[in-house]
Amino acid sequence: MKFNNILLIFALLLIVEASKVKFELANFSEISELQQTAYGKNLLETIMTTVKTGGNISKVKELLDELLFKLNKEQDKADLKWTSDINDLTESINKLKNQIDKLVTTILNLKAERNNFLKLEKGVIKNLSQYKKQLITNRKEIKDLKANRQKDKDNYKKAEDDHMDIINAVSVVTEELKKLIGSISGKNKPTTVEEISQEKRDKLYATFLEITKEDKEAAEFIEMATSADQDSLKTLMFLLNKLKLSAERSFNADKGAEKKSKKSYIHLLSFLKQDDKLLNKMITTAKRNLKKYKIKIVTLNFKIASKTNLKKSKLSGRKSKLKERDLKQIQYKHEKEERTSERKTIKKLQHIVKHRLESMSKYLSDKTN
Repeated sequence: MKFNNILLIFALLLIVEASKVKFELANFSEISELQQTAYGKNLLETIMTTVKTGGNISKVKELLDELLFKLNKEQDKADLKWTSDINDLTESINKLKNQIDKLVTTILNLKAERNNFLKLEKGVIKNLSQYKKQLITNRKEIKDLKANRQKDKDNYKKAEDDHMDIINAVSVVTEELKKLIGSISGKNKPTTVEEISQEKRDKLYATFLEITKEDKEAAEFIEMATSADQDSLKTLMFLLNKLKLSAERSFNADKGAEKKSKKSYIHLLSFLKQDDKLLNKMITTAKRNLKKYKIKIVTLNFKIASKTNLKKSKLSGRKSKLKERDLKQIQYKHEKEERTSERKTIKKLQHIVKHRLESMSKYLSDKTN
């Protein structure tokens, strides 16, 4: 009801301004449609104010033309700004996408490099364990080798002493037995040979004892030697020489075995020491590499974390830019729709002013005439 009164006042003011004569208005339904929008209401009030302050139809037309021109300029400006904004945002979004793609590739490469160093680290740790175990084994072998060598050495010394005792004893006995050849203690002894003295028997006994190591056996040997006939004595001497030769051969065999043992000991000891030296060198290198790999892994972990955080930041930035673009697009479309609506309102009023009010003026002019 209030708005209808406003329209009536608006119409009357226009009529008075145009002709100063009262008459009934025709159809103002088009003006009534404008009340559906806030802009339409405000615009009507503005026009009414213009009329009240002494404006006429020309002023109203100028006002509407100016408003339409302003709307078109604002839309042009908004279009330019939107084009600029959308280009800048699209460029920023694409730039962020490229940066994110590069970061993804970089992170994958860093992880691959880290995995490689993790494998190297695992291999070095395994090798270190093997080197240390081998070093322990080598040291045990060296210890056992030295113990066995000392045992061989001791055995050889004992065998040497035993063999030399036998060889020396047999040599002495043989020399003594040579003196029994032709002795009266033997059968078929010569009549010119005197009986062997007790001192010689004792000396011979002591020598036999060196060979037999038993008193009884030494006594029996003396009895056999002094009571044997000449042929048996020669046979006994032959057997003793054979025993000496066997002892010498056995001693030479032991000597060869000792030489071989010593040579093998020197060779194995040298090999084990060289192996220990090489193992220690490999352990030192492995420890140095392990330290280097650990530092590299820590560095790569830091880089991966840094690049991952940067990627998250870039993703967040890109998401923000996409949201900003969507919001600006919504705002732009909304403002454009508002301007389009406002433009339609102005054009409707222009149509009314141009056709309706001019027709009314013509009607009033005809009536006046």
